[in-house]
Amino acid sequence: MRIADTFAGLVILAASLFLISSHTKFLSNPAGTASTQELLNLRSSKKDLKMGSMKTIKFEVFGKVQGVFFRKYTKAKADGLGIRGWVMNTKQGTVVGEANGENKALDSFESWLRTTGSPKSRIDNAIIQQQSGDTEKQLLASFPADGFEIRR
Repeated sequence: MRIADTFAGLVILAASLFLISSHTKFLSNPAGTASTQELLNLRSSKKDLKMGSMKTIKFEVFGKVQGVFFRKYTKAKADGLGIRGWVMNTKQGTVVGEANGENKALDSFESWLRTTGSPKSRIDNAIIQQQSGDTEKQLLASFPADGFEIRR
């Protein structure tokens, strides 16, 4: 065995040990494994750093919004903006949903919900409420892991 091979092996071993110890300290978990909540917090904080501030909304859209592919177009718009959440029809003839994303993306999404919708829809009113605190946490827990879905 050459000295260079031995040295390279020691460097790789030292780097691996350093990463393992740093990872364990970072998680502050005696077992050295991350809890689901720690992973979610890490994922959220990484997104916040990359994308800016995040927010969560609940919405209900009134008018001719059923039978005109409103949910399909809502999903396409949300997917295009990188928004997580869901949308569904109600028995009252409205469309409701919840969404989470970067502030600028959600501002655009809200504007689309209020004024545009699907090509054959007619929007009479849209009620949009920003969520925060415990309510927001409960909503986020019910969202799909990635993307936006149509619920039935």
